[in-house]
Amino acid sequence: MKLVLSIILSLLASCNYQNDPLVSNTGSLRNAPTIERRDFERSFERYLELFVVDNPAEEELDTLVRYRAMYELTFSETDEGDEYRELVSVIEDYFAGLNYLSLSNEEKKAHLINAYNFFVMDYMARNYPTVTNILEAPENVFQNVPFQFANQLVSLDHLEKNLLYQLMTYEAGSATNTVINLNQSAQVPLATKIDARFHFAVICGAKGCPILNPEMYYGDRLDQQLTKITKAGLRLKRNYDQSSGQLKLTQLFNWYQNDFNHHAENASDLRLNSYYEFLDLYSNTPALRVTPTWIPYNWERNGIDE
Repeated sequence: MKLVLSIILSLLASCNYQNDPLVSNTGSLRNAPTIERRDFERSFERYLELFVVDNPAEEELDTLVRYRAMYELTFSETDEGDEYRELVSVIEDYFAGLNYLSLSNEEKKAHLINAYNFFVMDYMARNYPTVTNILEAPENVFQNVPFQFANQLVSLDHLEKNLLYQLMTYEAGSATNTVINLNQSAQVPLATKIDARFHFAVICGAKGCPILNPEMYYGDRLDQQLTKITKAGLRLKRNYDQSSGQLKLTQLFNWYQNDFNHHAENASDLRLNSYYEFLDLYSNTPALRVTPTWIPYNWERNGIDE
């Protein structure tokens, strides 16, 4: 069974990455060189600085990604191309060989968010211009595409809906959700107290997402960063709009209603009782107590130089 799984993963990866000079053996575990934390942080901040840019269509904080430039630099024999490939290599190697268990819980949360966002950006850049909508990719990107994290092959869903969800959960109820990982299913308890701000931090490569933070997340300032990015996200009308006298919300509040209804920033906080209270807490305007209209989610690629 393990042999069959390994073959499947290798074939799955080779379909998309076989001509990519940045990838040597995607789909199987590799021995990654040890990367110092400071070198990773310097590289990731530079990567974000170069390729996550302001959205010119928005007056408020919002970002888009330079996927076309990233794709072209992958094959470019220029100093810029060399720098890009080196940045990606350092970031990949750091996440691949990360000593995850040695991190504090806050550092784990920050690393999971950073890894998720990087893996999505990197996937979309490698598959430019073919994949214009991550949901319409040939494979199920969230469940079936392997990424190496902490010496394991994991899916995006495993990073977000298992590892990160568990760290953000302070009290778990008896009800469960089934989450499909890269190679297995898992029953994840629905939270009765959870920090729901992380839904505004993990970004899935679509224009309907909240804001891709132009700076990396750090464990020692994660609380402030999550509050900042959540408040910024709720200033955008694609996420929260009452200008017409109606309550219009991103579908995130529908998909993850349980989390927003049970939000607490930490274990000692009193939890909220509804997503209306979440909106009151993090937005500039109190939420109307009416049934919301769900804003259609735009799954178009969140690129700027299309």
